[in-house]
Amino acid sequence: MAKTIDVGSCTATFGGTALGKSKGGVKVSFSSETTEIETDQDLAIVDEIITKLGIEVEYPMTEIDFETLQLCLPGSVLVTDATTPTKQQIVVNGNAGGSLLDYADELVITPSSGKAIGKLTLFNAAPVPNFELSYEKSGQRVYPIKFKGYVDTTTGKLFAFGDTTAVSS
Repeated sequence: MAKTIDVGSCTATFGGTALGKSKGGVKVSFSSETTEIETDQDLAIVDEIITKLGIEVEYPMTEIDFETLQLCLPGSVLVTDATTPTKQQIVVNGNAGGSLLDYADELVITPSSGKAIGKLTLFNAAPVPNFELSYEKSGQRVYPIKFKGYVDTTTGKLFAFGDTTAVSS
């Protein structure tokens, strides 16, 4: 079997909107929790059951505009001035208690190499903004947005690698 080594950067879209260029590498974290099954009759663990799966993506955005930033800030509102459309602001409300699923959409990470094995799709992801910004004399500003994946309760899907249009016969 031939093996391939995939290296390089990627691009990402959230809800069909390109997130722009990144800086510092896009990080994907998979997690799982399990419960060991034991019996009185056996001296070892007889099975292990997966009880929880998780996936998170941190995308350090470096290209930013009002529309993209607003998309990544749940509960925010983009205000465009009625008489001067170039005047805009993002207002973030301090209302806690809202469901992140209200802001969830498809997140697609596509490797710059174009190799299908490296393409990652989170079917139901929501941005969880928790970042610091540095306003410095020198240095590039980066907006590290974390996306958390949630299972699609209608299909049972959490994420997929490869071409999501592939179907079995």
